[in-house]
Amino acid sequence: MSNALLTLKKATLGFGRETLFEDVELVIKRNERLTLVGRNGVGKSTFLKMLTGLIELDQGELIKAPKCKIAYLTQESLPGNANSVFDYVAAAMIGHSQIQDHIIRRQLATFGLDPDARPGELSGGELRRAALTAILATDADLLLLDEPTNHLDIETVQWLEDWLETYSGAVVTISHDRTFLENTGTATLWLNDRHLTRINKSFEAFCVWMAEQALARNARREAVDQHIKREVRWLNRGISARRKRNQRRLKEIIELRQRRAALIKGTGQVKLSLLNSPRASSLVIRARKISKSYGDKTLFRDFSTIIRAKDRIGILGANGTGKTTLLKILTGELAPDHGSVKLGANLKTLVIDQNREALAPNMTLRNFLTDGDNDQLLVQGRAIHVIGYMKDFLFQAEQVDMPVGSLSGGERSRLLLAKSFAKEANLLILDEPTNDLDMDTLDLLEDILASYEGTVLLVSHDRKFLDRVVYSTIVLEGDGTAIEYAGGYQDYLIQRKQTQPTETRPRGVSRSEPEKPAVPVEKRRLRFKHKHALESLPGEIETLTMEITTLEHELSDPKLYLNDQERYVTLSDALAQKKTLRSGKEDELLNVEILRDEIADETNS
Repeated sequence: MSNALLTLKKATLGFGRETLFEDVELVIKRNERLTLVGRNGVGKSTFLKMLTGLIELDQGELIKAPKCKIAYLTQESLPGNANSVFDYVAAAMIGHSQIQDHIIRRQLATFGLDPDARPGELSGGELRRAALTAILATDADLLLLDEPTNHLDIETVQWLEDWLETYSGAVVTISHDRTFLENTGTATLWLNDRHLTRINKSFEAFCVWMAEQALARNARREAVDQHIKREVRWLNRGISARRKRNQRRLKEIIELRQRRAALIKGTGQVKLSLLNSPRASSLVIRARKISKSYGDKTLFRDFSTIIRAKDRIGILGANGTGKTTLLKILTGELAPDHGSVKLGANLKTLVIDQNREALAPNMTLRNFLTDGDNDQLLVQGRAIHVIGYMKDFLFQAEQVDMPVGSLSGGERSRLLLAKSFAKEANLLILDEPTNDLDMDTLDLLEDILASYEGTVLLVSHDRKFLDRVVYSTIVLEGDGTAIEYAGGYQDYLIQRKQTQPTETRPRGVSRSEPEKPAVPVEKRRLRFKHKHALESLPGEIETLTMEITTLEHELSDPKLYLNDQERYVTLSDALAQKKTLRSGKEDELLNVEILRDEIADETNS
């Protein structure tokens, strides 16, 4: 007896003149864990809809095994007309076996949802968790999951990973969460260039395979380049004297260039550009013993941190632990109940939160990016053609006047990034920036943040993204504790394990043995050099800033280099030296101020 649940034969589907995929052959068997990957816009979500039968094929067959039940989690869940979350989940399970009420309520509790809450009052994340509850409570033979980890905290994602490990049916998953894919997938379906390729490898092994393919493509591209160079040299030796004979050779060169263009397009990259805004001071944020509570719930207490220019700080915690509140306090938007926050000078803050409400479906990409019907937009103060800027974000020129409603979820997220990165900023606040981004865009976003000269505060549940981007991680434990750990998510796990309470009493020592009296610690105090620094450094920094401004103004004259190159070099060297000197003095002042505050805390304790 065959264990195939779904079978595709010569499946072809398109919209208008565009073919999404053609002649696809696929068999999905019981207990398989398949990962569906491909760039945004290639039709991954449409492919899942086709598997459910919601979209009919243009050609080919979709064969479903008798009595096979399919549960489908869409990217954007809507509550419908249900009166409560419980009713919403129960209604989503129509067509499946009757599930006892207590099972539904238990699943809702797992995702932190009130069964009696009204769906219309839920946030997007809560709606997402309710939809996931409905899927997991069914007795489906095949789960089709489109971005199941969106809006889930790490603890819930790990719970979902464990649940899927024991699930007896088959699963096909689309997700941007690389760690989730590595932990749950056993084979990979790659949708690319209208074809579906099955690679019987885990997602991690698939990424290695893709890298090998890219190396092979680069080798082929290099060979094409060399062929082009040889042909051009041959033509340049006298094409006019051999006009007829050369027409065939010229056609071959055109074809070679077309082949090269196809190779480049096949491995295209997002080219996000994030220039640096006017410089902020060395101190960006200093929080001292800040606390925040709502009613009887303490989010965090007595938390202190110092964030300097160019730091990348991750903020991690379960949903509801206060990550957004901490962000607002650190950036001065919200006052703490206790403690203080000092912000550095010249901060220009940019918040990227993937709020799709700004995207009106009938608005064109041109309208959204240029705030009108213009051909150009200002990108960090410079006028750039809208089509060129769109191409940097993997959009095609013909999409410029298409409605936003025609974009996939991932393309909409990429469009929001394009709009955001046109603004100047030296402090980036990223709130779940990885939702719905494809792997190429994620890679480029990581590269940008790695080379960005400003400071980054990042809230994310994407474990791999945190590991690759942040320098330290602030973890909200949910019990009022906030602790900062060096490194990313994996570093946090290691350090937390090392700092868990253990038996520290030496062997052979009785519990009742009296402790030795503590050796008194000499209290620290501000010395003369510290007091002198506090008095003199602010004036020295201000003087240097004025001198730097004068040099920058003189160097901005476009005629200076042409008229007096020697002076241009002299001024450039002086500017670099004064910037280095100012940075050193700012660091020195910041360190002395920190010491002063620590001594004050010790004196008052």
